[in-house]
Amino acid sequence: LGREPRGGCGYLASRACKHLEACLDVALLTLPRFHVEVFSLLSDVKDLGEVVENLLGLAPDLEANGRPDEGTISEEGLEEVSQWCSKKLQDFSDVLAAYNDRDDRLEGD
Repeated sequence: LGREPRGGCGYLASRACKHLEACLDVALLTLPRFHVEVFSLLSDVKDLGEVVENLLGLAPDLEANGRPDEGTISEEGLEEVSQWCSKKLQDFSDVLAAYNDRDDRLEGD
């Protein structure tokens, strides 16, 4: 049976977001902005954003076309996490560029 984690995918994504934000805050207090650990955390932010975007796309498809045994995806909290990830990646686009990485979602900006 397809089941969401306890609290739902949005809850889990929100928790991951809060932990990433705390780690990034500590890293920025103790390390230079362009330190590889800051870049590594930004890569995690990018990964979380991609997973959330996939869940946001999958949720309505699953609701409209899924079988009952495939479960559902609660979208609560996912949009906020997606926005946070996008903003962080935009705020640190210089760090991503320095490591020759970029967020494709920012290309139109």
